Amino acid sequence: MVGSGDRHEADVIQIQGRPVSRVASTGSGVAACLSPTDGAELSSLIIRDTSGSHELLYRGNDWRPTDGWGGRAPWLWPAAGRSYGQADSSGAPVPASVFHWGCGERVLPMPHHGFVRSKRWHAEATALNDGGAYAHASYENSGEDHGAYPFNYRLDTVVAVCDSTVTLTMCIAADRDNTQPMPFTIGQHITLDLASWWGKDWLHGTLSGAGRLGWGIDGLMLADDPLELPPQPVTLSDRMLGNILIPAVPGKALRMMSPDRTKYIDLSYTVSSLPSADAALWVVHRDTEGRFFCLEPWVGWPNGLSSGRGRIELDPGDVWSISFQLNMMSVGHEDTMEVPLPGVIHINPAVVDFMPRRGRRSTVKNERVTEDS
Repeated sequence: MVGSGDRHEADVIQIQGRPVSRVASTGSGVAACLSPTDGAELSSLIIRDTSGSHELLYRGNDWRPTDGWGGRAPWLWPAAGRSYGQADSSGAPVPASVFHWGCGERVLPMPHHGFVRSKRWHAEATALNDGGAYAHASYENSGEDHGAYPFNYRLDTVVAVCDSTVTLTMCIAADRDNTQPMPFTIGQHITLDLASWWGKDWLHGTLSGAGRLGWGIDGLMLADDPLELPPQPVTLSDRMLGNILIPAVPGKALRMMSPDRTKYIDLSYTVSSLPSADAALWVVHRDTEGRFFCLEPWVGWPNGLSSGRGRIELDPGDVWSISFQLNMMSVGHEDTMEVPLPGVIHINPAVVDFMPRRGRRSTVKNERVTEDS
């Protein structure tokens, strides 16, 4: 155990042969895991209530090979979604099967959802502070990344737990020596297994707070024609929630409510800046087999790295950040109507001290690894 307090605890455990940082609130029963080995993804999200302990992520802390989407909650960077680049100015052919983007006069490969989710990050710290419990990991570009993304940078991510709230923060620092602004889009692919907490009828749950406008997603996973959402709350089984983009208002929460209205999850996010008024999105995806539901915060549109729509351009030496917050509650049926949607999120102070300022490197060292019992 790295740290344990009256209300929170933090430790590093071994799961499937990899060290995983676990942070938890003993009072609320909420726990989260960060896996530095696997792109510093949120690898587990657990809530414990009177009915037991429930893993809220599809394939939480499970890295066994599988067909299709691997689940959990990886960061998507420097491209969220698929990238379809511009024509190569030299006339060199680009295979249609290879996702790519146009960087100046070059056409460069870009994996689906970027590449940092497949990288091994450095575990910086797993500990307690006045704001609760946190886990921190970092990644700095290596030479092999330049073939797809010719920029220098440092990424820091923190998963923090404070009572019933989990906050994920990503901080992106562009190197001072970059010769031009560093372009990127970003997303957080949280993959929820709501059946584990709400039961097999989870699709009768609802989504509220999403407004009335959205965009469909076509066969290339690009934005399609605008459409009008049904009156809210919208049932999760509604056909429009199968694959859709919804405008996001940073700081304004969406609520997912269980069918019996006794359990809910509020999701919201804030950013340090937006490149355009329409850059902030929620990307909604419901698995066709009913295994999971995704409500992903994105900044930048599908194919935004190439098209420029919603793309961030980070000047050399500058820092940009996004914080994604989830608040999970299990309440009495008579209480659910009395819990209003929050107007704005408040970032857990656990993330503040570990974000770099204009490229300053953290001096926090990694903690000792202990075995999971």
